Amino acid sequence: TLTYLATAEPHLPYTPSAASLAAEWAEARPGGDRDAGAAAPPIDPTRTAELADGVQAGTVHLGAEARRFVEALYDAEVRDADAAIGELLADLEALGIAGRTAVILVGDHGEEMWERGGFGHGKTLYEEVLRIPLVVVLPGGRSGGVSRDEPVEAVDVYATALALAGIAPDSQAQGQSLLPAGAGGEPRGGVRPQLANLPGRGRAMVLGRYKLVASARGGREIYDLVADAEEQHDLGATAPLVERFLRTTFGIAVAYESVWSRRRWGSPANTSAAFAADHGL
Repeated sequence: TLTYLATAEPHLPYTPSAASLAAEWAEARPGGDRDAGAAAPPIDPTRTAELADGVQAGTVHLGAEARRFVEALYDAEVRDADAAIGELLADLEALGIAGRTAVILVGDHGEEMWERGGFGHGKTLYEEVLRIPLVVVLPGGRSGGVSRDEPVEAVDVYATALALAGIAPDSQAQGQSLLPAGAGGEPRGGVRPQLANLPGRGRAMVLGRYKLVASARGGREIYDLVADAEEQHDLGATAPLVERFLRTTFGIAVAYESVWSRRRWGSPANTSAAFAADHGL
């Protein structure tokens, strides 16, 4: 049996419960002030999506106190979501099925919180927005080595869920199970390029330790995610060989989209056996 539970929180607009906001705002107050009743900046939580757009456009400027309050609103929504998931786990225990239930927790995107001067998502392709939480808990909470050092992708969740159910995926399906070998997992061959696309704004690709961000306006940025995890130092023209390597792989992936058969070949980042056969590889 598969149960899918979706929650939109945390998400703009940030409208957490009063109790969670009071707790987070008390923690966020500067100078050790933990008075939960301390006055908050005059920000309407229901209008935080509009506020985020104004900050992005440069028409709204928030001071330090207002920024802390926005962070408290977001953290309070995280607190509420965490409590809801806790209730779900408690329900599994009460029903007596926790010991034979696997749980997969996955997010759909991250959230910028002032790394680029604003907050929210859907505007940039930097790591604070692209990286997501992904946790796989085996039935009964067993430890099974469901931990990987290399990056994985959301497309792998599908294959992992099938493996947990003992179901073999379709031969043309994308993704690979994250379970350890012998438990439905499979070896991962080499490094796969990780592609992201934000229509109207640009694309990004991570390959190994390097990342290429290509703006829809034509600009390019290159980052070494090992030495510069926060993407503050564009390598630009200082690493021509790295740039050529990234642009070649990126260009092939983008060019193929115009003639690509996703159903038969999978994705450029995770091609199927049929792709190799059709192209004589």
